[in-house]
Amino acid sequence: MHEIKHPYSPSDIPSSVHDDDKWTPNPSKLAASKNGSDSTAADGLLKNAVQGAHATLDRLADGAAPVVQQLDDGVSAVEETLQAKTNQLRGARDALAESVRNTVRRHPLATIAGAVTLGLVISRLPLRRHPMR
Repeated sequence: MHEIKHPYSPSDIPSSVHDDDKWTPNPSKLAASKNGSDSTAADGLLKNAVQGAHATLDRLADGAAPVVQQLDDGVSAVEETLQAKTNQLRGARDALAESVRNTVRRHPLATIAGAVTLGLVISRLPLRRHPMR
């Protein structure tokens, strides 16, 4: 029968493949490699590709840094604004609640009469009934 030959055998891969970030395959094991000069050329191509990838990633990271800083500054400004508005709303809520308490304390009978009147008005409102479908 015909055996399929792979360019790498399990013995070619170090046991610490996952721990070693710098592991690269041996180009001399590639099926296209015929002699030492092909291996040297493949090593050079691989190094150029890796260096190009590193350079590209460095440029992207350098370009992204100012944008990330602007986003961070914008988020911080929005956070501060939201915090200030939240504090204003809490103050307004507390002032309204205190005003209502004072009114009820000064005019308890008028408050009860107003509540009863409001309840009667609400009870007289027509109910909306949805037609059967």
